[in-house]
Amino acid sequence: MAGELPDYLIGDKGVQLTGSPIHTPDGGLLEGQNVEFIREQGMGGIGSRRSLVPLHTVALAGAVQHVANLPFGYPSAKYLMACLNSHASEAGKGWVKTLDGVTWTDITTSVLQRAIAPGQFLANYGGQLGNPILFYWPQGVATYRQRAYFAGSDYVSYYAVMADPTLATRPPLIQFDSVIGTELFRVPDNPASPAGSRPWWIWNVQVVDGIIYLCVIDEGLVGEGAPTHKSRVLTFDPENGTLTQIGNRFGGGTTENPGGAPIAVASFAGRIFVICYGAPNVTQFDVVYSILPGVETTWTVDRTLDLITGAGACLLAYKGNLYMTIGCGVANAARIDVRSGAGVWSTSLTASVSNVAYFGGLIEFNGHLFSCWTALNGGTPHVEIWKKDGTTGTWAADLDVLTTYTLTAHVPGVPCVFRGALYWPFFKGTGTDNTSFILKRTTAGVWSKALNARGLLGPCGIFIDPSVDEPGTSPPAVVGAFSSAYSSAFSIT
Repeated sequence: MAGELPDYLIGDKGVQLTGSPIHTPDGGLLEGQNVEFIREQGMGGIGSRRSLVPLHTVALAGAVQHVANLPFGYPSAKYLMACLNSHASEAGKGWVKTLDGVTWTDITTSVLQRAIAPGQFLANYGGQLGNPILFYWPQGVATYRQRAYFAGSDYVSYYAVMADPTLATRPPLIQFDSVIGTELFRVPDNPASPAGSRPWWIWNVQVVDGIIYLCVIDEGLVGEGAPTHKSRVLTFDPENGTLTQIGNRFGGGTTENPGGAPIAVASFAGRIFVICYGAPNVTQFDVVYSILPGVETTWTVDRTLDLITGAGACLLAYKGNLYMTIGCGVANAARIDVRSGAGVWSTSLTASVSNVAYFGGLIEFNGHLFSCWTALNGGTPHVEIWKKDGTTGTWAADLDVLTTYTLTAHVPGVPCVFRGALYWPFFKGTGTDNTSFILKRTTAGVWSKALNARGLLGPCGIFIDPSVDEPGTSPPAVVGAFSSAYSSAFSIT
């Protein structure tokens, strides 16, 4: 009401005056007005509440005179989407989507372009980066306020046309609102890169604590090379269109952070952590950095890995600890390490064989922690999904994917949770065939194929269609005449 002051209940830490403008510490908010929790893969943040369902499809088609205790339901249905590749059988198709995990429909490329493909990370760029058999492919789809965000493929990489850099274009960020894909922007040049060069790739797009993070490889010229790749961590705010660099840049300059390019982001103990991946050579070293955005201006080294200890792939906070998946080094098998709140790293799980292998994506589902172990180059092949029990804390193989589904060089993409089930895409090589599939796991531990024999690229994620109701729900139906100014008798069901 006009003239009234709103009454807010703040957290036990009071009003934050000098902290991060985009992250609120634990205890900073107890109650909020017109807010909702925006969840993304086990993490989330607080944002303004979405709009409610209109009572009439035609404006002013009967004015509502009185409403009391009306159970307004949110519109919008949640869909799972998976990116398709360039196989001939998928011509003209960009993505597939499903409302129920059973029936899948295509989204044409005229509506939504494909995500960047593993093949666009050329094989000769550090060897492993272009070969998902040798290294986890982290590209996924970020969901923020009903819409999906991902790195688009419609551009020419600077690396691919270095003979004539004028042909290069900048990598785009794509937004999908359930109707049409929109290119929001192209990544601006790194100020530290040589004049005329272009950013190479958006390696990853994630939503962490309700914030969209982009891991960008800039590089500039091959002269710098591994393990100091020029790169940045950026945040994007779709509400006001701002793109912000977090901390200082990565690279070999005097004010830059060495140790490779950032590929994965996680929030833990009030800080943002990233893994930086360096190309596999004698001088390889990966570095885990952390920062408090909005307060600190430089990244702090948290841990260093080398060619012996292996290469980091994914980060996830789970039950008060930070977990990191690692590809095998020269003398070690693939493993999963864990960091305590006190900053102590230890090994949580080690693969049974030591060959060219890795643990890839991490995801929390039904209170448990999951990751996929892949070993397809050298030694005995393995593709297994492992589970850390949320009650006992023990690791055990949950599914032998290779044996159960007779894989031929299929590797895991980025998993996601959808309608109370875990979905995990598997694609072949660089994503150019049509034998890929998506596995589904129920809370009861039953695995099955949700989608089979399609040309999948690897990325999958969630988007919301505000024009469709969730299955089994509907907006409140209004029964009776509302336009009469003399009658307040009506029923609402």
